[in-house]
Amino acid sequence: MSDIMYPVSFGNLMNHIMTEYKMYNRIYNVNKIHRTNHDQRLSIFGKSIENPVGPAAGPNTQLAQNIVASYVAGARCIELKTVQIMYGEELGIP
Repeated sequence: MSDIMYPVSFGNLMNHIMTEYKMYNRIYNVNKIHRTNHDQRLSIFGKSIENPVGPAAGPNTQLAQNIVASYVAGARCIELKTVQIMYGEELGIP
């Protein structure tokens, strides 16, 4: 895997989403769009949430298309992390 990530423009992202939805009734290969039954909301830390699960934070989940696919599949807790450069000293590599 490359350590360089290239951004997708918002226009290209939306064009892909709308085209795939119109042609195949899916978004990023997620065939069933999750719709929450509002009677089944949960309360956590005094806030109402639809679904307490989401993808684990990692380099691939940070990509816009994977965030969209996660949301469409039902994820409502999406952890985003900043990108950092780690050198050998921090990793304990001799």
